[in-house]
Amino acid sequence: MEKAACKAALAALEKAMEVERQGRAFYAEAAGRMQDAAGKAVFQTLAKDEVEHIRLLQAEHDQISKDSEWMELDEAKVCEPQSPLKLFPDSRDAKLVIPAKAKDVDALKLAMDFEERGYKAYKKAQKDTDDPNGKKV
Repeated sequence: MEKAACKAALAALEKAMEVERQGRAFYAEAAGRMQDAAGKAVFQTLAKDEVEHIRLLQAEHDQISKDSEWMELDEAKVCEPQSPLKLFPDSRDAKLVIPAKAKDVDALKLAMDFEERGYKAYKKAQKDTDDPNGKKV
């Protein structure tokens, strides 16, 4: 991969990891505040999923940093990153702060908005790379 493409891929992965850390923090907080047991379980699962996404993105980041190439997605799914996982966001996204008097449905709406923004960001990143493995990630 060319130097500029490598730099862009690393920047996109760093941004994606920060988004996933934001999501993990939000979902963990939401799980702790849910009144409904099923809602609590959903948010716990979402928080756990975000950790897996961070791990996969970190493995790709490590690979590109080392070899300037994306790894196959199936390989990234099982690869253990060389770098330690950073699970906590640099700062909290104000859009993901759950108001004190929020109801369970309010947290669900915030989560849906967050996931929609994340989906759009990943679709943009997919368009911005020419690498087939990068597009899959």
